[in-house]
Amino acid sequence: MSVLNFIRLMWMIFSKKNNHPDLEKIQKMGLLAVKIAQMYALRIDFLNEEKCQHLSKLYRAAMPLEENGFKDLFEKNAPDNLKKNLKEIDENHLAAASVGQVHRGKLNNGDEIVVKLIKSDFLKTFEDDVKKLRRFVKFVLFFYPTLERVADPMGVLEQIEKDTVTELDLRNEIKGMQKFEKLKKDYSKKFDLNDFCLPEFYEEYSNKNVLVMKFIPGKTLDERLTEGELNYDVLLELFRLHGFFMFIVGEFHGDIHPGNIILNNDGFYFVDAANVAHVETKFGNFLMEFFEYLGPGDFENAAKTLNKMSDKKLEGKKYEVFEKKFLNLYKDFMGKTVSEES
Repeated sequence: MSVLNFIRLMWMIFSKKNNHPDLEKIQKMGLLAVKIAQMYALRIDFLNEEKCQHLSKLYRAAMPLEENGFKDLFEKNAPDNLKKNLKEIDENHLAAASVGQVHRGKLNNGDEIVVKLIKSDFLKTFEDDVKKLRRFVKFVLFFYPTLERVADPMGVLEQIEKDTVTELDLRNEIKGMQKFEKLKKDYSKKFDLNDFCLPEFYEEYSNKNVLVMKFIPGKTLDERLTEGELNYDVLLELFRLHGFFMFIVGEFHGDIHPGNIILNNDGFYFVDAANVAHVETKFGNFLMEFFEYLGPGDFENAAKTLNKMSDKKLEGKKYEVFEKKFLNLYKDFMGKTVSEES
């Protein structure tokens, strides 16, 4: 992605004149452009709800491979033992994301499966794009150093690079789920994790570019959102499960979005967990405490909790200055959405 394309991308994302950026044009800019757009799809504190919903289509409605392209890619990358034991595979994709594409199939033993393939050799082009953008960001920061404190663009770029490189090796999804399987086993006696479900993988049929897992009947949360099938109790249970791993355990799904959660009668299936994020449990506990005070408007205790998160805490006059600015910042918070207050 050239610097010019990056500027075009930022204009498409932040322009107030157009709430429906051209998603196909974004995808043609390359994988880095898609990842940046996906990141902002979750930032309702920066963008309005309509634009966020439109950008979120990039999670599952990415451009699929041509039919011949899928056949060639499968033939080139699928392990021989998968080809030998595969009874059929649907050439029409079940879902297409920025990196991978998913197809339904069936093994000779009758097991219904899904096969996920990496759509292209993204790695070199992606890393080249990251290097170009990193040089441009350094140039901008030289003239506008305040941007580093406000938005941390270098940190964001490094996180996108790390997560995407991990995602490009599908074996990391199996490792991620094995970690969650162990955590569920370790904590199930103390916490109710019955609704937290894990997909079953066929590790012997998988490699870096091909992943095989048992088919999970049900709809993703973004499908249910589109069809108006999600209610408050379902979302509350999802928050309880994800919040447990984030705030209590400190190990959680690092790419959580509505396209990566399948809901059926068994519960919530978390998929695409190549990136397992980590947060210090102390920080997670304080963050939960911060939200508990912030929600009902107890801003003085929210400020104190925020200060407790810091390794170097403010005291005396310095804390008084911080608290005054914090209370002023949140004085009109109650009754507004996050995006309005931001």
